[in-house]
Amino acid sequence: MGKHVHVLYIEDDDADARLLERAVNSASRIQIDRVPLLAAGLARLTAAERRYDAVLVDLGLPDVVDRLEAVRRLHELGIGIPIIVLTGQDDEETAIAALLQGAQDYIVKERIYEDALFRSVQYAMVRVSHETSTGQLREAMQELDAARDIQQAQFPSTFPELPGYEIAGQCEPALTCGGDYFDFFPLANQHQAIVIGDVSGHGLGPAMITASVRSVLRTLALQHSCVADILNLANTVVRNDDWRGRFMTMTIASLDTSTGDLNIATAGHNAVVLNEAGQLSASIDATELPLGMVDEFSAVPQQHRLQPGESLMLYTDGITETHDHNQKLFGQNRLLEATQRRYRETASEIGVETFSAARSFAGRVPQHDDMTAILLRRNPESNGRH
Repeated sequence: MGKHVHVLYIEDDDADARLLERAVNSASRIQIDRVPLLAAGLARLTAAERRYDAVLVDLGLPDVVDRLEAVRRLHELGIGIPIIVLTGQDDEETAIAALLQGAQDYIVKERIYEDALFRSVQYAMVRVSHETSTGQLREAMQELDAARDIQQAQFPSTFPELPGYEIAGQCEPALTCGGDYFDFFPLANQHQAIVIGDVSGHGLGPAMITASVRSVLRTLALQHSCVADILNLANTVVRNDDWRGRFMTMTIASLDTSTGDLNIATAGHNAVVLNEAGQLSASIDATELPLGMVDEFSAVPQQHRLQPGESLMLYTDGITETHDHNQKLFGQNRLLEATQRRYRETASEIGVETFSAARSFAGRVPQHDDMTAILLRRNPESNGRH
């Protein structure tokens, strides 16, 4: 807090103004500019070259309709300068009304002296600063809540109905918004696309990137059926954007429900296939770097025929890299163990179990990264026919 303050005094009565002049001598820590009318005060406060620490205002100015108009109009400026009423009226009801209208303090002129006025200005400045910060924080939280709602609305609210198959996905951001992404949509050949991604970092910035990528992939899927082509084109689009050093791992799979054939393209993101007991049957490793890192990008599709009882599981590293207070990682083995415990249950229930197991493993350690998982399971009795 400064050792001197600069205030604007709105007062039309010369005799009342002299009361303040006597209380504040020439060597005072308070510098005062005076104007006689509210209109002049408003003009002074909105002038770009002026900056005051506080406004002292009388309630009985000649250019106001009622006694609280000056406080109301000063407060409505919204410039974050504290308002202190300096009046000859010692009235508790008026004081309370002025404070409710936006004033920070109410001082009776006959009781004024320099130290009291200086402290009042400083305290008012602190209160206004706190209120401004609180208001800004509230607005930021509201904006984040809105962004979260938008992002959550982009995640599938229902899962595709695939005869002979079961599919489910779940995402839990570490913050209000996250950089993880999953989606289901049909390809140009009507095969089912399943995609999972993870933007580096978490929060609002990565969330905005996932929204952009979602739009790109769904647009490409209207004209393309090959997941590798879609991934290659997506990287071209991403490289033309400015992601400011961020990148995105991704796996896209297409499913032919009539045969169980999967075509899988990966960019820095792995996947696993589980057998009918929920045990690891095959690993599908990334063949390309994450999206956005290099121009020379050429994803190659990998094939796997999903047999009855088998599952494709996709997950982000926010699950496997969950750690406890000893920095021990949850890891893939514990993820698979959690999956096996519920493997006879629904895909959604399996997802709930894996997330619960990761959170339980972490204990009181806060979630440090977004967590997302997808499970596509071919029913054991499925013969591949519709």
